[in-house]
Amino acid sequence: MHKRILGHLSSVYCVAFDRSGRRIFTGSDDCLVKIWATDDGRLLATLRGHSAEISDMAVNYENTLIAAGSCDKVVRVWCLRTCAPVAVLQGHSASITSIQVRKIKRYL
Repeated sequence: MHKRILGHLSSVYCVAFDRSGRRIFTGSDDCLVKIWATDDGRLLATLRGHSAEISDMAVNYENTLIAAGSCDKVVRVWCLRTCAPVAVLQGHSASITSIQVRKIKRYL
């Protein structure tokens, strides 16, 4: 990108693209995940729910879900079609530092 996009209230810690390359996701110290259009930099949606900075994100292979890990020790999953939350994965004893997706549809 050759353009600066403003939107987060604080530092951005992670960036991910969807598999089509049409959307970019940013995770920030402001506890938000933002979805942007890659063609014009337009903000498409803001995903909320975390109580600490977003440390990593991953999009599934079908381009239907995004998972975000946070220093609040929680992984949150949203539907990319509706931007609705679909899962909250709790139980970690420390900050989430990395998320990966598997080709097997059942696993993050």
